[in-house]
Amino acid sequence: MIDLSIFKDADLTNLKSDLDTLDNELIGTTYDYECRLTESCSPRELLLKFCKPTPFTYGIFTEPHFAYSGRNQLIKILSDAHALNFDCWNTFERGLRLLGEGDYVPPAPSLNTQPAGQAPELKTGEESIDIASITDWNAISTPEQSESKTPSFELLKERLQKMVIGQDDSSEAIAYVVAQHLAKKNPTKPVSILASGSPGVGKSETAKALAKILSQDCGQEYAVSWTDLNNFTEAFSVYRLIGAPAGYVGYEDEAVFEVVERNPYTIFIFDELDKAHPEVLKTFMAILDEGRCASRKTLSDGSREFDFKHCIFFFTSNYDLSSNQPAKRKIGFAVSDDVEDICLKENEISVSYRDKQNHSVSDTSLPMRIYRNNESARRAFVGVGVLREIASRFQCFVNFKPLSDEAKIRILAKQIIEMGFEYSHAISYVSPSIMQGLIDAAMSGDSLTVRSFKSVIEGYLAPVFARTEVMDNRTYRLEGSLEEPQMIAENHAR
Repeated sequence: MIDLSIFKDADLTNLKSDLDTLDNELIGTTYDYECRLTESCSPRELLLKFCKPTPFTYGIFTEPHFAYSGRNQLIKILSDAHALNFDCWNTFERGLRLLGEGDYVPPAPSLNTQPAGQAPELKTGEESIDIASITDWNAISTPEQSESKTPSFELLKERLQKMVIGQDDSSEAIAYVVAQHLAKKNPTKPVSILASGSPGVGKSETAKALAKILSQDCGQEYAVSWTDLNNFTEAFSVYRLIGAPAGYVGYEDEAVFEVVERNPYTIFIFDELDKAHPEVLKTFMAILDEGRCASRKTLSDGSREFDFKHCIFFFTSNYDLSSNQPAKRKIGFAVSDDVEDICLKENEISVSYRDKQNHSVSDTSLPMRIYRNNESARRAFVGVGVLREIASRFQCFVNFKPLSDEAKIRILAKQIIEMGFEYSHAISYVSPSIMQGLIDAAMSGDSLTVRSFKSVIEGYLAPVFARTEVMDNRTYRLEGSLEEPQMIAENHAR
């Protein structure tokens, strides 16, 4: 819990460093701190979110709303508006210091020295803040202020396929399932996706990309919680998910599921599902079926249950659950092949029959493909030892296929750009000679995953990235050979 009155210079320096390292795609990402405000605030303890609404401005907004009865003008503005926006870091820093002054009353501005038409200043010690520079809180996008909208299936599909290379079919199925969930006004349970396939084919990357897309296009910021279930191999480790009872070791530690209390819109990523203990897996049964789970303590709203109905659960497994084998038999009774349509109107059911020459639903339609893949993967999941009652809870099974050579090459190029960014260089071009050399080097080791490509890129290109001078708003061309790469700055700005 941070007390703003003791917010040190080192804390401010670290905060600025965190905010300034955000790239353009992450503008709007927040850094959350549990804070304690002055006694005149109700509640005193809340979540303070720091963000960059634009590349040049700094913002603050709070969760939940709070009431303020004191006389600190800046705290009063924050209480009324729920958010503040600052036009530069210096103003932002002075604003934080003023928030930490509690019920300090700034002196009224002198009418003799205040220029006509100029906004008054809030003063703290020898420093002052122009009110006009902090009252533009509309520039901050918060869940309460953002227009709620539901991205279409086509939009989700397009953006996922662009961000996750080489997995178009998987991205399409995930986009379809997620779009259906987002369209529900009153969901009864979360969406649950099990992504299977060999390591390094993009399973976790897809979940992270989905969180970024939804935060940008839904008007609702999605939090991301990542957990490696490889560390949950014992029955007692279930307490790390739901929290240990009072008096037990680990009671004071935050449980994985507690993140949903801060943000009901959370994407949970659970890697290595097949490594977890069965008792751990049973914890998910009620969550995936009914969207709720008992809490070890009373929550802020007075309840004793976590609500997951707006969440997305994304599990990964290294098992190959793909199968092209058709079902050997139908379970239970089935609708006759002669039935064309079944209509339900009020309390009446009417059945119409098709001409024998007509065709039923196309096997190639997306809903049919998803359904058949789900049932095939579900049986395969049970076949590798997962309890049937657990396998039945997953809403969607998606198998990530091995990456093609073309996809690997595109990923390699993307990794070059990302590594250049780590050194503050924007790479716009890579010569065929360098690209071919990296491909040959990466492929020669018969690497298991594309993650191994990064070590190849680092080994060959890190020296030239490191010694090249950083030039603001300039792009670079990687020329020459892999043995002697050269960074050439282009004449035009980014």
